[in-house]
Amino acid sequence: MTAPPWRAHRPAAGGTVPPRGGMDRHATTPAHHTGRLGPSSLPCLCRGRDNGLIGAHRFRLLRRATPTALVHHEGCLVRPRPGLLRTRARKVPILTPLVTSVAALAVLGGLAQPAAADRFAGQRTAAASDSHDWYDDTAAEQLRQDQCLMSDVLRVGGPAMAAIGQDGLNQPQDKLHALADRDHWEDTPLAKAYTKDRDAAGKELDALHAVRDGWKAPLDGLETPAGFTVTGFHWPPGTREGEDFYTQTGLTRWTADRFWKDEFDFYEDSTPEADDATRKAVTDLGTPLYPEDPDPSLPSDEWNRALAERDAFKWLTESGLHPTGADDARMFLTSGGFPRTAPVAGSAEFRIAVEDLKTRFASCAWRDPLDPSNVLAPISETAAAEWQHEIASQATQRNQLLNANKDATQALASGSKALGEMLGHSWVADRLARWQNYWSAGGLGWIGDSPVVIELRGTTGKCLDVEGAKTANGTPVQVYTCNGSAAQQWLLEGDDLGMHLRNVNSQKCLDVAGNDSANGTKIRIWTCNSSPAQTWESNIRATGPLKNSGTGKCLDMPKYDNSVNARLW
Repeated sequence: MTAPPWRAHRPAAGGTVPPRGGMDRHATTPAHHTGRLGPSSLPCLCRGRDNGLIGAHRFRLLRRATPTALVHHEGCLVRPRPGLLRTRARKVPILTPLVTSVAALAVLGGLAQPAAADRFAGQRTAAASDSHDWYDDTAAEQLRQDQCLMSDVLRVGGPAMAAIGQDGLNQPQDKLHALADRDHWEDTPLAKAYTKDRDAAGKELDALHAVRDGWKAPLDGLETPAGFTVTGFHWPPGTREGEDFYTQTGLTRWTADRFWKDEFDFYEDSTPEADDATRKAVTDLGTPLYPEDPDPSLPSDEWNRALAERDAFKWLTESGLHPTGADDARMFLTSGGFPRTAPVAGSAEFRIAVEDLKTRFASCAWRDPLDPSNVLAPISETAAAEWQHEIASQATQRNQLLNANKDATQALASGSKALGEMLGHSWVADRLARWQNYWSAGGLGWIGDSPVVIELRGTTGKCLDVEGAKTANGTPVQVYTCNGSAAQQWLLEGDDLGMHLRNVNSQKCLDVAGNDSANGTKIRIWTCNSSPAQTWESNIRATGPLKNSGTGKCLDMPKYDNSVNARLW
């Protein structure tokens, strides 16, 4: 991008004051400002699905990483952080100033390998702008942005995109920038890879759906047992509703979930944003410090500085072209505004500031800090140089980690597929077993709609009977001499809840009064409703108890004299 053409300076008595990067108070900022846009991602810290962070050299877990974090995170740039680590959240609360740990004072000379990093020389460490033109991206910023994009496609892209991401991180800056071309609506390397991954995922999903539909074949032609709808018995989960078995095992997340998003999502600016409370704190602090118009009585250099600070504050809080960065807000709140001085090179404070900036870059806040007073350039340049040395020095370890991660991902995907197929075959076996149990001799289907009598065990010639052949709700069920009447005949009906007994005479069902589980509760007839109080368990192929599903207790006769009412016990 080019610098805005409307930069001006403040006239001074007896001559002119050279421009200092700010706008003249008489100048007007056009409404069509364009900011530094572009996606970015985590350049040097592995982030799993749970935002766990993994360092490369020691491979120690730095923040709540799980065993699956390595596998879910398909790609990263890795480096051990001696200071505080920030994960990449879209909104980051930072009202409490961040203080780098004492470990940040450690010198990283033993970590960097200049020979491995020389390919970035002259490009990656291009000096931060010595003007106030934060509308432009420096070479160092562009490099970090490209590295972030490569890290993101490694993490959330498909195999072809991940291959470009891994290769891009090993390339010099010019080749990396070509691979990171964000004009994805054109025939860019990443756009081609996205299309390739999407097409491959579509074919794999079609193959998985074909396997799922094949599970219907063993059930073709079988009559549906009671308790099932036709589709509920014959169609595997996921055919029309519910999650299929491959989704339940997580396979579709490995395969194609990323393609439900828009391709543009890969290119969003991933600079961590300050949350609402932090943005308010920035606004509350900066509004009185940086009024709309600087004090005209200020000397020229102070007036230009005030103007630059005002413009920087507007850029920080009002620009719709980029988010209010969490780290920009941190620095602003920690310094009580924009800094006008910086630590001396070689001091502990300077070292801490450098480490803080590298932490900023690790979170994919790839822009240099807002610096209207032009005092942070030595810190930014040092941090940028060290950052690139660390990235380059870890190429071997990074590639080893990414290759192992790719193998682990493939192994987990294969395991998820095998588990999904096992569940599918188990579902078929379950349906066949239920069908056989229902329709084979002695099953509910085999009995059909023929009425049965329930003869009581422990005596002879006595049956379960509806008192007086009545049909009213609440009529007790009793023991009575078997006589073959309709009051003693029952239809066994099954559904997905269990078995129900409907009296032929009254067309009402055997019921536990009030679904009360207390011993002695009355057993009666009641309008059929398939409730637990009317659901019973029994082996209809053999002599056994009649157990109520709702209460877990059984139908019981205290004695076998005629007209003795049944009870729950």
